[in-house]
Formats: sequence, C-alpha cells, structure tokens
Amino acid sequence: MLNYTVKLRQMGKGLDNERNVVMELRGYAGWKKRRQFFKKVRIYEARSLMAEKEYQIMDMEVNYFQKDKVEPMIYTFKLVLGIIAALLSLNQLILM
Repeated sequence: MLNYTVKLRQMGKGLDNERNVVMELRGYAGWKKRRQFFKKVRIYEARSLMAEKEYQIMDMEVNYFQKDKVEPMIYTFKLVLGIIAALLSLNQLILM
C-alpha cells in the first residue's frame, strides 16, 4: 500500500505542475490538452478514493483488537458451549 500511495503523491504533484501549463493554452490545442488533463484528474481522484477506503479498512482491522472490544475467549467459550448443547439435544432425540 505504501508504494501505491507514493505513486499517487507523485501523480498529484505532476498534475499540479501540469495544471499551470494546461490552463495557459488557448484554442483547439488548449481545449484538447485541458480535456486530457481533466481525465487524468478524474482518474487521480478515483484512485485516491480507493486508497482512502483501503486505508480505512486497514485502520479498522488494526484497531479492532487494540481497543479491547474483542475478547476471543468469550466467543470461543460460547462456541464450545453451543456445540455441547447441540450434541446433548441430538443425544436426547436419538434416545427417544
């Protein structure tokens, strides 16, 4: 993910430098360059949003266990207790 964000930063800096040049051009050539430039900007924005979503997911995964929200032994105990209860109920059905 780090390499991806570094490439996004470089792309953003390149777009920032290119913006000044593109806005000064006039005529058909300027229109064509602006159109290509804004296409690159839309691609950059989409990639930035995807990277932000990935970062939020990664951040949630990292913080999941750090905030003492999850105690794995409680869920393990409930699972084992549920399996035992299911086996006992099946055993009673078989004996009848």
